Amino acid sequence: MQHYVYLYIKWEYNMYRLNRYWVNEMNLDYLKYFIKIIDLKSISKAAVEEHLTQSALTQIVKKMENELNCPLITRSNKGIEVTECGQLVYEYAKNMADTHNSMLSRLQCMTKGCYSIVIKPCCSMDNNLLPAVLFKIQNQFKNIKLDVILDCKPKIISEIKIGITDFGVVMGELKDIDDLDVDTIGIEKIVLVAGNQLIKSDKICLCELENYKLIDFSLGSYGKEVYKIIQKHEKKDHSFASFSPFFSIDSIGAIKTLLESNFGVSFLPYYAVRDEITQGKLKSIEIEGFNLNLPIHILSKKDSQLQPLLVEIKKSFIDHAKRIFNK
Repeated sequence: MQHYVYLYIKWEYNMYRLNRYWVNEMNLDYLKYFIKIIDLKSISKAAVEEHLTQSALTQIVKKMENELNCPLITRSNKGIEVTECGQLVYEYAKNMADTHNSMLSRLQCMTKGCYSIVIKPCCSMDNNLLPAVLFKIQNQFKNIKLDVILDCKPKIISEIKIGITDFGVVMGELKDIDDLDVDTIGIEKIVLVAGNQLIKSDKICLCELENYKLIDFSLGSYGKEVYKIIQKHEKKDHSFASFSPFFSIDSIGAIKTLLESNFGVSFLPYYAVRDEITQGKLKSIEIEGFNLNLPIHILSKKDSQLQPLLVEIKKSFIDHAKRIFNK
């Protein structure tokens, strides 16, 4: 009996030390400083932005390394590089900082008598349909504030699970979402787009893509789906050379500018280029045997985990989205 009491007391003491460590030693400011160092890849630049001395920031990093018993960064003439352990700490620190900032933002909103709703569409959804949906929601619920932030699909899913984001709007295949609600609201048509002078024909075969520079939208969640189909085609046709994007850009607007200059071709959501195609600035190229229609989903936590207001907003969000996305 005494042995078990001893083990229990020891366990309680270790838990106390762990909690004390996170609350007192590894405080949130330390983590934010570390994030800044990694983002800027420089202790001196981070020190300037945080209004600290370089030596003070260096001591904070050393203290973190001692407490965690692992190196977080390495130093060289070129600056600093994050270690594997440091990258892990960085990712967790980012989540903690984002959660903290989200909490403060929502509390500030609540003190003003409104409720902050965070909606994150995937970056590829650069069209005028979602804003129309959000306008109707905002018009229906007067006491809410919609914070809409473009992000990538994996991060959206992760943040919904931990409660930073209320709703996500994503496209394509979904994985590891058994604990979330998924409502399909429409279909996103992906098209091959080019300048009017680059490809004279309105129809080509998939193997002809080798003749053009493919510009990839690096933040688009549909890119992987496109390349899966291309890879399947490569396996069937051994004469089809290895195919890969010429380069990637994180802005659909920049891609459209390059396409209008006949620089290359790109797979883009139809709604993102519908106006340019209608105006004759760009053209949609049909590919023989190639069809890519991706489902559009609204993601959220289960209704049982949501506050009544969020459940009501969610229902309205889905209803409006289905009507507008399927016109």
